[in-house]
Amino acid sequence: VLNLSHNLLGEIYSYTFASLTNLQVLDLSHNHIGALGYQSFSRLPNLKLLYLTGNSLRDLGFPAPLPSLDFLLLNDNKLAPSSVSSISQFASNLMHLDLQDNRLTDLEDVSTILTGLKRLRHLFYGGNRIRSCSFSRRVGLNNLTVLDLHSSSLQSVWAQGKCLNLFDNFGHVAGLNLSFNALQSLPQGVFKGLTSVREMDFSEVRFKGKDCSMLFDKLEI
Repeated sequence: VLNLSHNLLGEIYSYTFASLTNLQVLDLSHNHIGALGYQSFSRLPNLKLLYLTGNSLRDLGFPAPLPSLDFLLLNDNKLAPSSVSSISQFASNLMHLDLQDNRLTDLEDVSTILTGLKRLRHLFYGGNRIRSCSFSRRVGLNNLTVLDLHSSSLQSVWAQGKCLNLFDNFGHVAGLNLSFNALQSLPQGVFKGLTSVREMDFSEVRFKGKDCSMLFDKLEI
């Protein structure tokens, strides 16, 4: 384990950790990292957990592949929409991905992420500045069990008639967080694909009785 959190690191280079070939946990959270240099994280074949929370990353650049990485925390950065597709290029075996509180704008990212990360179980995507949902087909087959979409402007997206099939292929999801979405109503059948859900967070919404009954039908209490 190497903990370098709460320092003044600004950039990661290919040689920065090259001598630490057996490293499994690297915490770089709460630094000033604005760029990942070409082939950064080289020679870290055993790295399992990488913490990059609370930095200034706008994109991910071209880091070296991390074949053993299970957990990647990128929350509280400045990641732009173009950065999402590059995650699977260097961390294709992730099981846990945290992208909360970035500058992502399109719920299509959820489909993009799950298409590229076949082993993913936990996706934390809430707190982004969602303005649209441009995918028309439902999310492909996946093994996701936890999905966090809090503060994702779902009321606005669904009111436009978009992303109504968002949950159609989430048969393994047991935990779902949709809090702080100002959900005044629910589209008919929007949760029909959530056949395994056990825990749902709808705090800070504006439901009426009819919408609540739709939720209770999905829960096993």
